[in-house]
Amino acid sequence: MSVSLVVGIDPGVEGAVAYLSPDGTLLAVEDMPTDRVQVGKNVRRRIAVPRLVALLACGSDAHVFVERPQFRPMTRPDPRTGIPRSVVMGAQGAGALGESYGCVVTAAVAGGCRLTEVRNGEWRAAVKLRGGKDDARRLAGNLFPAQASLFGREKDDGRAEAVLIGLHGTRELNGRSAA
Repeated sequence: MSVSLVVGIDPGVEGAVAYLSPDGTLLAVEDMPTDRVQVGKNVRRRIAVPRLVALLACGSDAHVFVERPQFRPMTRPDPRTGIPRSVVMGAQGAGALGESYGCVVTAAVAGGCRLTEVRNGEWRAAVKLRGGKDDARRLAGNLFPAQASLFGREKDDGRAEAVLIGLHGTRELNGRSAA
C-alpha cells in the first residue's frame, strides 16, 4: 500500500495535528480541537473527539505517527534557583494525558488511518532535537522557513512537535534516518 499523506500528532490538549506529503513537505497544521467541559467544580479543556475524527478522516492511504506518552519523572530547572530538579507528573495530569492519547489513537483508527506510535526520545533523536519546547519551535521554523510563523509564539510548541513527529514519520517511511 502506498502512502499519500503523513500525519504527525502531538497528543494532549496543547498538541496539534500536522499534515505532510510523503516527501516531507509541510502541507498544514491544525491545533488540537478542544472543548471546555465542566469537571466537578472546574472547567477543563478536553479533546473534542468528533472534530478530531473529522481531522483524521484521511483513509488508508494516510499514515499517522503519534507520540506515545511516557509517565516518568522529568528534570526541569527550578524557576527560582535554576537548579535542575526531578518533577513527577501527578495522577490528574497523567490521567488527562492518557485520556488525550486514547482519544487520538481512537480517532486515527476511526478515520481508517494506519498508525505508528513513537517514543519521545525516538523522534527527537531522529530529527536531531536536543533541547526543549523552544528548541522544537526553532527547529521547525528552520526546517520549514515558509511556515515559520506557525511556530512563533511560545504556545506553538505543540505545532512544532507535531510537525517534527510527522517529519520523522516521512523519514521512517522512506527508509532514511535524519538528514
